Amino acid sequence: MDCCVPKNISQVSPEENLRTNLCKECGKQAKAIQRVTIYHMLKRPFMHEIQDTTYFYCETMNCDVVYFSNETGQYFFQDQIRVPVGSKQGGHEKQLCYCFDYTMKNIEDEIENKGNSSAADDITAKVQAKLCACEIKNPAGRCCLGQVRAAVKEALVKHSEVKA
Repeated sequence: MDCCVPKNISQVSPEENLRTNLCKECGKQAKAIQRVTIYHMLKRPFMHEIQDTTYFYCETMNCDVVYFSNETGQYFFQDQIRVPVGSKQGGHEKQLCYCFDYTMKNIEDEIENKGNSSAADDITAKVQAKLCACEIKNPAGRCCLGQVRAAVKEALVKHSEVKA
């Protein structure tokens, strides 16, 4: 299974999507997500609540909602999720890659010690070897490479500012 290839996860029309993908907690648009991701992310007491509907993932940092369906009125919050949700975290402990356990701190430390980070290359090699499981390990249900690359760039800028 190639976790970094986009999947058709929603049969919702674009018009209907505009009405149903707004998080009522923060008012931001959210992305459709596979139910398999939600099954793997929810704590056991909440798993039985998952229905046959389209769910969305709210990645807004200051919003406590993680998954929702406006069709059913269901909202799942951070305290109902098994792992810390990286998009809702800040600072050094922010989880970036759930498959291979990279945090912002790992990247910053590597840059501090070596002058660069191999995180994106390492993850890319493992993805190509089909060792990732983003759809069940990452609360966002998708590949983390874009976020990891952005985090490396951010950490490199911070590191160069500190050295200057």
